[in-house]
Amino acid sequence: MNYIYEDPFMRTFMMPAIDPNTQNKFVNVNEGFLRGNMENGTYVPYKNMTYIRPNIENERQSDLYKLQEICFAAHDANLYLDTHPEDVNMIRKYNEYLNEEKRLTTEYERKYGPLEVTGDGLNATPWAWNNEPWPWKGENK
Repeated sequence: MNYIYEDPFMRTFMMPAIDPNTQNKFVNVNEGFLRGNMENGTYVPYKNMTYIRPNIENERQSDLYKLQEICFAAHDANLYLDTHPEDVNMIRKYNEYLNEEKRLTTEYERKYGPLEVTGDGLNATPWAWNNEPWPWKGENK
């Protein structure tokens, strides 16, 4: 097998290198998020179970779902790059995911308020963290 690292010790911990020019190596962001795995051909359902698509009822839920999808894709690409650091195409894709994540986060926070207590939208008075309804209140529909 072709390994990125030739050191025999490292080979025990590394996955085989994958040709960066291979097409269809990863599924689309939506499919990867639902499966919990972006890499094509590696999803194995547990006891023939499968994932279900969520019932998105409004624009806010849709915006948050899109953000969660892209965050997952960026994280999964990061994990892949830990074992395939020479994959130029995935490095490019990872950076695309990060840029889209930043854009969607900014857009979401502009429309609905901060997502995290460390968000950029929390530098104004009055303190905006607790202005939005909490998810368990059921008021964010």
